[in-house]
Amino acid sequence: MVADVKGSITKRGDAWRLRIDVGADPTTGRRRYASRTVHGAKSDAQNALNAMLVEAAHGVRDGHDATVRQLLDAWFAQAELAASTRRDYRSAMEQHLYDRPIARQRVTAVRAHHLDALYRQLAAAGLGAPRIHRVHSILRVAFAQAVRWQWIHRNPATDARPPSTRRAPIRVPSPDEMRRLIDAADTEFAAYLHLSALLGARRGEVCAFQWGDVDLEAGEVTISRALADGGVGVGVVAKSTKTDRTRRVALDSISAARLRSDAL
Repeated sequence: MVADVKGSITKRGDAWRLRIDVGADPTTGRRRYASRTVHGAKSDAQNALNAMLVEAAHGVRDGHDATVRQLLDAWFAQAELAASTRRDYRSAMEQHLYDRPIARQRVTAVRAHHLDALYRQLAAAGLGAPRIHRVHSILRVAFAQAVRWQWIHRNPATDARPPSTRRAPIRVPSPDEMRRLIDAADTEFAAYLHLSALLGARRGEVCAFQWGDVDLEAGEVTISRALADGGVGVGVVAKSTKTDRTRRVALDSISAARLRSDAL
């Protein structure tokens, strides 16, 4: 019964030790426990513990009886994802996976042709190729986690084939267009646009620029953070760069002189 399943969370260094009581051994009568170690915030550990309790309550034994829905929930609870990625993945699972027959199928029975059939169904329902690729990415990493947990021996998503996507060509503003845009902006925004065009940083990194990141004496700019949309109730949040690395970009003499005049 669900009410008989109990769990605990214990801090172990920079990780959390999860432990649940899965009942008495039918042969010896001794209590049996399942444990797992996760990293991240305590809320992540609580989510992972909840996933373990769901598994135990539904009779999942080391993944042998787990459904795809249970795998997705267990993987998502402990996955280390950026806030925007977490929100996007959750939306994709709720809209395109949880209500599909594949969600009720056992993980051990899923093969590549089942996933190919899912992708065809999604396409027939009008879902675009980029979104289907997002669903495929979620399944691929979730099944990879199942392999690491030794629930299955092979990831079926590695052999599945979502529809091909054609990326629209990126139109880069011409130097004249960029010059006119900068000239039309006020002083501070012009400096911001000039720096953005010069560095070629990612969108979230550009939004996180601060004057303190500019070292005019050394002639360089430090890129160490980014901004992301954390969703409803969270708002804009600061995070590390996509590569989790700080990088420094040199300024040319003309850009340094312009930023110096704008800063005065």
